[in-house]
Amino acid sequence: MEKTTTPSNGANHGIFVVIGVAVVGLAALYFGTPASETWPLQCPLFALTGWQCPLCGSQRAIHALMHGHIGQAWHYNPGLWVAAPFLALWTLGAMMPQWNRFRIVAWTSKGWALATMAGMMMVWGVVRNLF
Repeated sequence: MEKTTTPSNGANHGIFVVIGVAVVGLAALYFGTPASETWPLQCPLFALTGWQCPLCGSQRAIHALMHGHIGQAWHYNPGLWVAAPFLALWTLGAMMPQWNRFRIVAWTSKGWALATMAGMMMVWGVVRNLF
């Protein structure tokens, strides 16, 4: 007798795990103090070399933004706020494919768009260490 399988409603559990981790992470950023020396998530590149990676300052920037300090958030990592809309749309399209029907979401998954964003982040990583 052949056993048939039907798609389960639990196929999308992964998205709930990602959302749960994001909520816990955002709560830690809101209630924690990423600028302190005891913050557990430090940048390994900065710790080893003293150079800032393209994402250095992102945790402090998100913390400042959550507390309404927009200027301070920009100061910590301006490159993050330039890349954030692209990254948000790309994540939305990757996690929920039905959103790819919108041109702007589908555009972010194109190879040239991803390569351009990666190139811009690399250039930002170099530029922020020169000045």
